[in-house]
Amino acid sequence: MTFDAREVADGAKPADLVLAAIVGSVIEAGELLGLERAKLLEQLGLQGTDFAEPDALLPLEAYVTAWEMLAAAPGSGDIGLRLGAQSSPRLLGALGYAMVHAPDALTAILMFRRFRRLVSDTLAPEIDVDDEHVTYHLVWPARIARIVQFADCAFAGTLALLRELTGLPEDAPLSVEAWFQCPRPPGPDRARVLGCPVRFAAPETRFVLRRSLLEQPLPRSHPGLFDYLERHASTVLARLPADGRVSVRARRLITEALRSGEPNPREIGKLLSLSERTLQRRLREENTTFAELLDGVRRELAELYVAEPGVAAYEVAFLLGYSEPSAFHRAFRRWTGVTPQEFRRRRSGDANPSPA
Repeated sequence: MTFDAREVADGAKPADLVLAAIVGSVIEAGELLGLERAKLLEQLGLQGTDFAEPDALLPLEAYVTAWEMLAAAPGSGDIGLRLGAQSSPRLLGALGYAMVHAPDALTAILMFRRFRRLVSDTLAPEIDVDDEHVTYHLVWPARIARIVQFADCAFAGTLALLRELTGLPEDAPLSVEAWFQCPRPPGPDRARVLGCPVRFAAPETRFVLRRSLLEQPLPRSHPGLFDYLERHASTVLARLPADGRVSVRARRLITEALRSGEPNPREIGKLLSLSERTLQRRLREENTTFAELLDGVRRELAELYVAEPGVAAYEVAFLLGYSEPSAFHRAFRRWTGVTPQEFRRRRSGDANPSPA
Protein backbone atom coordinates (compact mmCIF):
# COMPACT_ATOMS: atom_id res chain seq x y z
CA MET A 1 0.00 0.00 0.00
CA THR A 2 2.94 2.33 0.60
CA PHE A 3 4.40 4.44 -2.18
CA ASP A 4 8.10 5.11 -1.69
CA ALA A 5 9.42 8.02 -3.73
CA ARG A 6 12.74 6.21 -4.10
CA GLU A 7 11.14 3.20 -5.77
CA VAL A 8 9.11 4.71 -8.60
CA ALA A 9 8.69 2.32 -11.50
CA ASP A 10 7.59 3.39 -14.99
CA GLY A 11 6.23 6.70 -13.65
CA ALA A 12 3.26 5.02 -11.94
CA LYS A 13 1.82 6.04 -8.59
CA PRO A 14 -1.59 6.60 -7.02
CA ALA A 15 -2.95 10.04 -7.91
CA ASP A 16 -3.39 11.57 -4.45
CA LEU A 17 -0.97 10.83 -1.63
CA VAL A 18 -0.11 11.94 1.92
CA LEU A 19 3.07 11.51 3.92
CA ALA A 20 2.88 8.27 5.91
CA ALA A 21 3.99 9.90 9.18
CA ILE A 22 1.04 12.30 9.03
CA VAL A 23 -1.41 9.44 8.45
CA GLY A 24 0.19 7.62 11.38
CA SER A 25 -0.36 10.59 13.69
CA VAL A 26 -4.12 10.47 13.01
CA ILE A 27 -4.20 6.75 13.77
CA GLU A 28 -2.35 7.39 17.05
CA ALA A 29 -4.93 10.06 17.91
CA GLY A 30 -7.64 7.45 17.32
CA GLU A 31 -5.97 5.22 19.88
CA LEU A 32 -6.17 8.09 22.42
CA LEU A 33 -9.95 8.05 21.87
CA GLY A 34 -10.16 4.32 22.47
CA LEU A 35 -10.15 3.16 18.84
CA GLU A 36 -8.26 -0.09 18.33
CA ARG A 37 -5.21 0.34 16.11
CA ALA A 38 -5.50 -3.07 14.43
CA LYS A 39 -9.12 -2.45 13.47
CA LEU A 40 -8.33 1.06 12.23
CA LEU A 41 -5.58 -0.26 9.98
CA GLU A 42 -7.81 -3.03 8.67
CA GLN A 43 -10.62 -0.60 7.83
CA LEU A 44 -8.16 1.73 6.11
CA GLY A 45 -6.57 -1.08 4.12
CA LEU A 46 -3.17 -0.40 5.70
CA GLN A 47 -0.55 -2.46 7.51
CA GLY A 48 1.94 -1.58 10.22
CA THR A 49 4.79 -2.00 7.74
CA ASP A 50 3.36 0.88 5.68
CA PHE A 51 4.82 3.24 8.28
CA ALA A 52 8.33 1.77 8.35
CA GLU A 53 9.68 4.47 6.02
CA PRO A 54 8.89 7.95 7.41
CA ASP A 55 9.14 9.60 3.96
CA ALA A 56 6.87 7.06 2.26
CA LEU A 57 3.47 8.16 0.95
CA LEU A 58 0.05 6.62 1.51
CA PRO A 59 -3.27 7.05 -0.36
CA LEU A 60 -5.19 10.23 0.41
CA GLU A 61 -8.36 8.13 0.62
CA ALA A 62 -6.99 6.32 3.67
CA TYR A 63 -6.05 9.61 5.32
CA VAL A 64 -9.46 11.21 4.77
CA THR A 65 -11.25 8.07 5.97
CA ALA A 66 -9.07 8.04 9.09
CA TRP A 67 -10.16 11.60 9.87
CA GLU A 68 -13.81 10.73 9.31
CA MET A 69 -13.51 7.82 11.74
CA LEU A 70 -11.70 10.03 14.24
CA ALA A 71 -14.34 12.77 14.03
CA ALA A 72 -17.13 10.22 14.58
CA ALA A 73 -15.56 8.82 17.76
CA PRO A 74 -16.99 9.85 21.15
CA GLY A 75 -15.04 12.64 22.82
CA SER A 76 -13.40 13.80 19.58
CA GLY A 77 -14.57 17.43 19.70
CA ASP A 78 -11.15 18.89 20.54
CA ILE A 79 -8.95 16.08 19.19
CA GLY A 80 -7.82 18.19 16.24
CA LEU A 81 -6.58 20.97 18.52
CA ARG A 82 -4.85 18.42 20.75
CA LEU A 83 -3.21 16.67 17.82
CA GLY A 84 -2.20 19.97 16.22
CA ALA A 85 -0.57 21.17 19.44
CA GLN A 86 1.77 18.15 19.23
CA SER A 87 2.87 18.90 15.65
CA SER A 88 6.57 19.38 15.01
CA PRO A 89 8.97 19.40 12.05
CA ARG A 90 9.66 15.73 12.76
CA LEU A 91 6.26 14.86 11.26
CA LEU A 92 7.49 16.11 7.87
CA GLY A 93 10.34 13.61 7.67
CA ALA A 94 13.45 14.69 5.74
CA LEU A 95 11.73 17.91 4.67
CA GLY A 96 11.04 18.85 8.30
CA TYR A 97 14.62 18.04 9.27
CA ALA A 98 15.86 20.41 6.58
CA MET A 99 13.47 23.16 7.74
CA VAL A 100 14.92 22.98 11.26
CA HIS A 101 18.37 23.88 9.92
CA ALA A 102 17.22 26.76 7.68
CA PRO A 103 18.60 30.27 8.34
CA ASP A 104 15.17 31.54 9.45
CA ALA A 105 11.54 30.43 9.55
CA LEU A 106 10.66 32.34 6.38
CA THR A 107 13.30 30.41 4.44
CA ALA A 108 11.95 27.19 5.96
CA ILE A 109 8.42 28.10 4.87
CA LEU A 110 9.58 28.88 1.33
CA MET A 111 11.33 25.52 1.28
CA PHE A 112 8.08 23.84 2.32
CA ARG A 113 6.32 25.66 -0.52
CA ARG A 114 8.87 24.35 -3.01
CA PHE A 115 8.70 20.76 -1.79
CA ARG A 116 5.03 20.57 -0.73
CA ARG A 117 4.45 17.53 -2.99
CA LEU A 118 6.61 15.50 -0.62
CA VAL A 119 3.82 16.00 1.97
CA SER A 120 0.64 15.94 -0.14
CA ASP A 121 -0.40 16.76 -3.70
CA THR A 122 -3.90 17.74 -2.59
CA LEU A 123 -3.89 19.04 0.99
CA ALA A 124 -0.61 20.95 1.38
CA PRO A 125 -1.35 24.70 1.15
CA GLU A 126 -0.25 27.26 -1.37
CA ILE A 127 1.90 29.92 0.32
CA ASP A 128 2.12 33.60 -0.63
CA VAL A 129 4.56 36.11 0.86
CA ASP A 130 4.34 39.92 0.80
CA ASP A 131 6.10 42.66 2.75
CA GLU A 132 4.05 42.13 5.91
CA HIS A 133 2.42 38.70 5.80
CA VAL A 134 2.87 35.04 4.98
CA THR A 135 -0.42 33.51 3.83
CA TYR A 136 -1.21 29.80 3.67
CA HIS A 137 -4.28 29.18 1.51
CA LEU A 138 -6.01 26.37 -0.36
CA VAL A 139 -9.49 25.22 -1.28
CA TRP A 140 -9.78 21.80 0.35
CA PRO A 141 -12.07 19.18 -1.20
CA ALA A 142 -15.49 19.37 0.46
CA ARG A 143 -15.23 15.91 2.02
CA ILE A 144 -12.25 16.92 4.15
CA ALA A 145 -13.18 20.61 4.45
CA ARG A 146 -16.30 19.78 6.48
CA ILE A 147 -14.30 17.92 9.16
CA VAL A 148 -13.78 20.51 11.90
CA GLN A 149 -11.15 18.43 13.68
CA PHE A 150 -9.03 18.29 10.54
CA ALA A 151 -9.10 22.08 10.16
CA ASP A 152 -8.32 22.50 13.87
CA CYS A 153 -5.29 20.25 13.48
CA ALA A 154 -4.06 22.04 10.35
CA PHE A 155 -4.22 25.50 11.95
CA ALA A 156 -3.01 24.58 15.43
CA GLY A 157 -0.34 22.34 13.88
CA THR A 158 1.02 25.17 11.74
CA LEU A 159 1.39 27.36 14.83
CA ALA A 160 2.97 24.58 16.89
CA LEU A 161 5.47 23.71 14.16
CA LEU A 162 6.51 27.33 13.66
CA ARG A 163 6.83 27.95 17.39
CA GLU A 164 9.10 24.91 17.70
CA LEU A 165 11.19 26.10 14.75
CA THR A 166 11.58 29.64 16.07
CA GLY A 167 11.39 29.24 19.83
CA LEU A 168 8.69 31.95 19.92
CA PRO A 169 6.66 32.01 23.17
CA GLU A 170 3.01 31.00 23.23
CA ASP A 171 1.85 34.61 23.54
CA ALA A 172 3.84 35.91 20.54
CA PRO A 173 1.29 37.48 18.14
CA LEU A 174 2.21 35.25 15.19
CA SER A 175 -1.22 34.77 13.57
CA VAL A 176 -3.26 37.57 11.96
CA GLU A 177 -6.43 35.79 10.81
CA ALA A 178 -7.76 32.33 9.96
CA TRP A 179 -10.46 31.19 7.54
CA PHE A 180 -12.23 27.84 7.94
CA GLN A 181 -14.25 26.34 5.08
CA CYS A 182 -16.39 24.39 7.55
CA PRO A 183 -19.38 25.86 9.43
CA ARG A 184 -18.84 27.29 12.93
CA PRO A 185 -18.47 24.34 15.31
CA PRO A 186 -19.40 24.06 18.97
CA GLY A 187 -16.73 23.70 21.61
CA PRO A 188 -13.52 25.70 22.11
CA ASP A 189 -13.27 29.30 20.96
CA ARG A 190 -10.98 28.97 17.92
CA ALA A 191 -10.18 32.69 17.93
CA ARG A 192 -8.80 32.36 21.45
CA VAL A 193 -6.88 29.16 20.66
CA LEU A 194 -5.32 30.54 17.47
CA GLY A 195 -4.87 34.05 18.81
CA CYS A 196 -6.54 35.79 15.88
CA PRO A 197 -9.96 36.54 14.33
CA VAL A 198 -11.54 33.47 12.72
CA ARG A 199 -14.02 33.29 9.84
CA PHE A 200 -16.14 30.19 9.22
CA ALA A 201 -17.91 28.97 6.06
CA ALA A 202 -15.23 30.80 4.09
CA PRO A 203 -14.65 30.22 0.36
CA GLU A 204 -11.16 28.89 1.06
CA THR A 205 -8.89 27.78 3.86
CA ARG A 206 -6.57 30.65 4.83
CA PHE A 207 -4.06 31.30 7.59
CA VAL A 208 -2.24 34.65 7.69
CA LEU A 209 0.97 35.08 9.72
CA ARG A 210 3.16 38.07 10.58
CA ARG A 211 6.26 37.97 8.41
CA SER A 212 8.43 40.01 10.81
CA LEU A 213 8.30 37.27 13.46
CA LEU A 214 9.43 34.67 10.93
CA GLU A 215 12.61 36.43 9.79
CA GLN A 216 14.64 35.95 12.98
CA PRO A 217 17.51 33.40 12.88
CA LEU A 218 16.51 29.87 13.88
CA PRO A 219 18.24 28.51 17.01
CA ARG A 220 19.35 25.31 15.20
CA SER A 221 20.34 26.89 11.89
CA HIS A 222 23.17 25.04 10.12
CA PRO A 223 23.90 26.40 6.61
CA GLY A 224 26.00 23.46 5.44
CA LEU A 225 23.54 20.84 6.62
CA PHE A 226 20.62 22.83 5.26
CA ASP A 227 22.19 22.99 1.78
CA TYR A 228 22.82 19.24 1.82
CA LEU A 229 19.28 18.41 2.92
CA GLU A 230 17.82 20.78 0.34
CA ARG A 231 19.71 18.95 -2.42
CA HIS A 232 18.43 15.65 -1.02
CA ALA A 233 14.85 16.93 -1.10
CA SER A 234 15.36 18.04 -4.71
CA THR A 235 16.47 14.54 -5.63
CA VAL A 236 13.43 12.93 -3.98
CA LEU A 237 11.07 15.44 -5.59
CA ALA A 238 12.54 14.77 -9.03
CA ARG A 239 11.65 11.10 -8.62
CA LEU A 240 7.99 11.88 -7.99
CA PRO A 241 6.17 11.57 -11.29
CA ALA A 242 3.68 14.30 -12.12
CA ASP A 243 0.01 13.44 -11.69
CA GLY A 244 -1.01 12.70 -15.24
CA ARG A 245 -4.74 13.09 -14.69
CA VAL A 246 -5.86 16.29 -16.34
CA SER A 247 -9.25 15.96 -14.62
CA VAL A 248 -7.64 16.21 -11.15
CA ARG A 249 -5.71 19.36 -12.06
CA ALA A 250 -8.67 20.90 -13.90
CA ARG A 251 -10.98 20.23 -10.95
CA ARG A 252 -8.60 22.01 -8.59
CA LEU A 253 -8.38 25.02 -10.91
CA ILE A 254 -12.17 25.13 -11.32
CA THR A 255 -12.58 25.24 -7.54
CA GLU A 256 -10.19 28.15 -7.24
CA ALA A 257 -11.63 30.02 -10.26
CA LEU A 258 -15.22 29.94 -8.93
CA ARG A 259 -14.37 32.79 -6.57
CA SER A 260 -14.17 35.10 -9.62
CA GLY A 261 -17.25 33.88 -11.51
CA GLU A 262 -18.10 30.88 -13.66
CA PRO A 263 -14.92 29.37 -15.15
CA ASN A 264 -14.89 28.22 -18.76
CA PRO A 265 -12.85 25.51 -20.49
CA ARG A 266 -10.81 28.01 -22.50
CA GLU A 267 -9.55 29.74 -19.33
CA ILE A 268 -8.85 26.50 -17.50
CA GLY A 269 -7.17 25.01 -20.56
CA LYS A 270 -4.87 28.03 -20.75
CA LEU A 271 -3.83 27.50 -17.13
CA LEU A 272 -3.01 23.88 -18.01
CA SER A 273 -1.14 24.92 -21.18
CA LEU A 274 -3.77 23.14 -23.27
CA SER A 275 -6.11 24.37 -25.98
CA GLU A 276 -9.81 24.18 -25.19
CA ARG A 277 -10.23 21.36 -27.71
CA THR A 278 -7.31 19.39 -26.26
CA LEU A 279 -8.62 19.86 -22.72
CA GLN A 280 -12.05 18.54 -23.69
CA ARG A 281 -10.47 15.57 -25.48
CA ARG A 282 -8.24 14.70 -22.52
CA LEU A 283 -11.21 14.88 -20.17
CA ARG A 284 -13.25 12.54 -22.40
CA GLU A 285 -10.34 10.10 -22.28
CA GLU A 286 -10.69 10.18 -18.48
CA ASN A 287 -14.45 9.53 -18.75
CA THR A 288 -15.62 12.99 -17.78
CA THR A 289 -16.33 16.43 -19.24
CA PHE A 290 -15.67 20.01 -18.19
CA ALA A 291 -19.38 20.51 -17.49
CA GLU A 292 -19.44 17.44 -15.22
CA LEU A 293 -16.38 18.65 -13.29
CA LEU A 294 -17.89 22.11 -12.83
CA ASP A 295 -21.21 20.65 -11.74
CA GLY A 296 -19.54 18.28 -9.28
CA VAL A 297 -17.44 21.01 -7.68
CA ARG A 298 -20.45 23.28 -7.35
CA ARG A 299 -22.54 20.55 -5.72
CA GLU A 300 -19.88 19.69 -3.13
CA LEU A 301 -19.32 23.33 -2.21
CA ALA A 302 -23.04 24.13 -2.25
CA GLU A 303 -23.83 21.46 0.35
CA LEU A 304 -20.97 22.73 2.51
CA TYR A 305 -22.01 26.40 2.32
CA VAL A 306 -25.77 25.86 2.63
CA ALA A 307 -25.25 23.87 5.83
CA GLU A 308 -23.85 27.04 7.45
CA PRO A 309 -26.79 29.07 8.91
CA GLY A 310 -25.01 32.39 8.59
CA VAL A 311 -24.58 32.24 4.81
CA ALA A 312 -27.53 33.43 2.70
CA ALA A 313 -28.54 31.53 -0.44
CA TYR A 314 -27.69 34.49 -2.68
CA GLU A 315 -24.18 34.53 -1.15
CA VAL A 316 -23.78 30.84 -1.93
CA ALA A 317 -24.84 31.52 -5.51
CA PHE A 318 -22.16 34.20 -5.75
CA LEU A 319 -19.48 31.95 -4.24
CA LEU A 320 -20.31 29.27 -6.80
CA GLY A 321 -20.02 31.60 -9.77
CA TYR A 322 -23.72 31.93 -10.63
CA SER A 323 -24.78 35.27 -12.07
CA GLU A 324 -28.37 34.81 -10.80
CA PRO A 325 -29.58 33.21 -7.53
CA SER A 326 -32.44 31.56 -9.46
CA ALA A 327 -29.95 29.50 -11.48
CA PHE A 328 -28.35 28.29 -8.25
CA HIS A 329 -31.76 27.36 -6.77
CA ARG A 330 -32.61 25.27 -9.84
CA ALA A 331 -29.26 23.52 -9.74
CA PHE A 332 -29.53 22.83 -6.02
CA ARG A 333 -32.97 21.25 -6.40
CA ARG A 334 -31.60 19.10 -9.23
CA TRP A 335 -28.71 17.94 -7.04
CA THR A 336 -30.58 17.27 -3.81
CA GLY A 337 -34.29 17.19 -4.63
CA VAL A 338 -34.99 19.99 -2.15
CA THR A 339 -34.53 23.76 -1.87
CA PRO A 340 -31.51 25.22 -0.05
CA GLN A 341 -33.82 26.27 2.80
CA GLU A 342 -35.21 22.75 3.21
CA PHE A 343 -31.72 21.25 3.01
CA ARG A 344 -30.52 23.60 5.75
CA ARG A 345 -33.56 22.85 7.90
CA ARG A 346 -32.95 19.10 7.62
CA ARG A 347 -29.27 19.47 8.41
CA SER A 348 -30.11 21.59 11.42
CA GLY A 349 -32.52 18.90 12.59
CA ASP A 350 -29.83 16.23 12.19
CA ALA A 351 -27.41 18.29 14.27
CA ASN A 352 -30.00 18.91 16.99
CA PRO A 353 -32.26 15.88 17.10
CA SER A 354 -35.44 16.13 19.10
CA PRO A 355 -35.60 14.06 22.27
CA ALA A 356 -37.32 10.73 21.90
